[in-house]
Amino acid sequence: MTEKIRLKVVGILKQELYPRYSKIFGSTQLGKNDLIIFCDYTSFNISLEHIFTQLETSKGATIQGQIIFKYATNDFLIPLESIPSGFKTICKFEIYSETQLSIVKQLPFISNWYESNEYLFFEDFR
Repeated sequence: MTEKIRLKVVGILKQELYPRYSKIFGSTQLGKNDLIIFCDYTSFNISLEHIFTQLETSKGATIQGQIIFKYATNDFLIPLESIPSGFKTICKFEIYSETQLSIVKQLPFISNWYESNEYLFFEDFR
């Protein structure tokens, strides 16, 4: 039986906060396909380098592509080796589908999880 892994993402880290997270994410500069994103609670443990194959909008539309989970931390700047079940995280992703990237970039720029009512889901099946 196939299980759908879902990760709710609510916003993009404001650029002025990049220096705070540079030790975790490796740099204050991001590649053209990289985004640092606030992720809501998940009921899954998601390992580094996990590849999400689908993006789902809040209206239910799905877009195929590759979203690679690269780094994670929490609000205390503790590096994480996964997105742990039951925790909110701040994560760096590489997004290679131009369509997915343009949709994710429509999320608001925020400094915490509570500044946004918008969301998307990164999904995969295992």
